Amino acid sequence: MQVQAEISLYPIGRPDPLPSILQLIGDLERAGLHVEPGPLSTLVSGDCRVLFDALAFACETVGRTGRHALVIKILSSPPEPDHLSPEQP
Repeated sequence: MQVQAEISLYPIGRPDPLPSILQLIGDLERAGLHVEPGPLSTLVSGDCRVLFDALAFACETVGRTGRHALVIKILSSPPEPDHLSPEQP
């Protein structure tokens, strides 16, 4: 199943959050996900299992550098209809 996620990473007690954020983005891109960084959050899309596995890996990797808050909102994409049929009278 395809999903989209909006992710925000907040390093706690660190003067420069950018290295941790770039690490997270790199981990997601290396997993083969479509990543669109923004000014306040990053949009990620791809297969649900790949996304969750990549997030678990990224949490472990980024977590080694200190405390972080990671906020994730996930939107499941509806399945594509097999066919569209016109309404019957």
